Amino acid sequence: MSVKESPQVAFFKHLKENTEGRLVDTIAKILEISPSGAYSKMNGTNGLSYNELILIAKHFNVSVDYFVFDQIEDKTPYAFYSDSLKFPHSSFSNYLENSLNHLIKIGQIPGVHLTYLTSEIPLPYIMQHNYLAAFKMYVWNATNWMIPQKSDEGVIELLTNSKDIFKLRNKFALTYCQYETTEIWNYNMFNQTYRQLIYFIQIGKITGHVIPTKILEEIKELIDTLEQIATSGLNKFTFKKESKESGSTIYLNEIMNTHEIIYASSSTFRIHYSHFDAPNFVRSFDDRVCNHTELIIDRQKKFSSLLSSPHAQSERLKFFTRLRNELQLFTRIIQTQLESNQNH
Repeated sequence: MSVKESPQVAFFKHLKENTEGRLVDTIAKILEISPSGAYSKMNGTNGLSYNELILIAKHFNVSVDYFVFDQIEDKTPYAFYSDSLKFPHSSFSNYLENSLNHLIKIGQIPGVHLTYLTSEIPLPYIMQHNYLAAFKMYVWNATNWMIPQKSDEGVIELLTNSKDIFKLRNKFALTYCQYETTEIWNYNMFNQTYRQLIYFIQIGKITGHVIPTKILEEIKELIDTLEQIATSGLNKFTFKKESKESGSTIYLNEIMNTHEIIYASSSTFRIHYSHFDAPNFVRSFDDRVCNHTELIIDRQKKFSSLLSSPHAQSERLKFFTRLRNELQLFTRIIQTQLESNQNH
């Protein structure tokens, strides 16, 4: 009958398997004890104090869960990384540059496939439209980034006229279109943007008709573009003289809510991106995170209809009719709110 090793011994065993060099010497140095004293800790002869455990955990950048739980492999912390937490965005172009950099790096992986589970308008489609992209970045700044600006409507106009922003957002949209993708849409993907626009009109941050009208016109164009993608199964975009086209499989999910997830995978590589304090993303290469992401994607597909199927004409008609009806509804609400503000 085998005797189960103690959590302390298992803890050091795990460290040894994942550490280069002589672990006993490292432990001796951390705890300021002799190598023989360190060895007695490692083999469980002498116990670890709480302070010693914290010192070791900090040195190896591991959680004390390694020590507390018996099943170490199942209890190790999940590794997530966030550029925005480490380096807060200092400008609008900084966000776009960072997002584009990740997209380009993903493209260097042979045979990569992107799966996009969207809670609202997918980022690459936002970036194809001047006023829509400017408004969304204005909202993200007001609710998240807090980059100092002189005025509200002036920010939107500034972003629509910025050559750097124009180049970055179009390059992002173009880069996305070079990948084979699967996208899972939902009926509510435009609603948050409508409600954001209504909110900033209500509180008097957006006062004129020009910006809301431009945004709504671009949303109408975007709905037409999405219909073409769902019908043809192809995602196309042209910027200046460069054009990209790739296959795109579109699903429509009506019953499962999700936050924004982008999952890139190939035969040799996997990475998970998900919204954390939108529009910022956290990412993880952790196999457990990626395995669970694949389960999420499979479940979403199971309860979705294949909108890009040649046999899904009725589903597409229903979906895009509803999107256009909602656009008309919110257009009337927004126009009424603008007129009400002017009368007061």
